[in-house]
Amino acid sequence: LSACYICKIGSIFNAFFDIFSIRVPHYFDSIINQLKTDKNDIITEVFKSKAILVGSPTINQGILVSVAGLLEEIKGLQFKNKMAAAFCCYGWSGESTKIISENLKVAGFELVDDGIKVMWNPDAENVKKCIEYGSNFADIARR
Repeated sequence: LSACYICKIGSIFNAFFDIFSIRVPHYFDSIINQLKTDKNDIITEVFKSKAILVGSPTINQGILVSVAGLLEEIKGLQFKNKMAAAFCCYGWSGESTKIISENLKVAGFELVDDGIKVMWNPDAENVKKCIEYGSNFADIARR
């Protein structure tokens, strides 16, 4: 399983680590920060993965341009038999999860669920939700 995220602002970074790397690292084979990883390496990890999670903060009622570009590349490759979900942190509106999910669906991925979104930096309750979400996603994807 792979998780790809954009670490542009602190809250998406915090939510990401709560979901994937600190609390449930054994569930994910690859955790990718798109700002630090070559696009071709990310595409290779998507190819190798049974399921992916894609995250981006909501910026101006949308997703980051770099995430949109990556999703466009993934769409063009027409992957088959893969599952996906989205996650985001937001301040006012939180459209990223829906936008990413729609793009993943158009790209041919089976959506596991509607994704998860957390407002600002996650508090203790949202950290718990994020951990449960990451574990549940991995369990569903590994079936």
